Amino acid sequence: MMMNCVIESKITSDDLRMIDWVADGDIKLRPRTYQQSDAAVLKASSNLFARKFDQTVDGEILLVLERHLAKQAVTGVDGSRAVPVIAPLPFTLKGTAA
Repeated sequence: MMMNCVIESKITSDDLRMIDWVADGDIKLRPRTYQQSDAAVLKASSNLFARKFDQTVDGEILLVLERHLAKQAVTGVDGSRAVPVIAPLPFTLKGTAA
């Protein structure tokens, strides 16, 4: 439905998910488990989600990312990476005020 309206050109097919696919024996590809050594890349990414984490492999990465998100919540999001605010729709939806 969204692709059939006037804002269709502003819609992207990016799911904002960070996944690093790696070869694994008989299985063609599997997601690599992120570890603390990946923290800088994950924090610098504009993706909102990442796959995959395993606390039994490296639980510290989860703490590092939680501290990073908490710091952003207190100090404000880095403006250079922030998702732009969506402008008002250029049309009125049926049953809503202009």
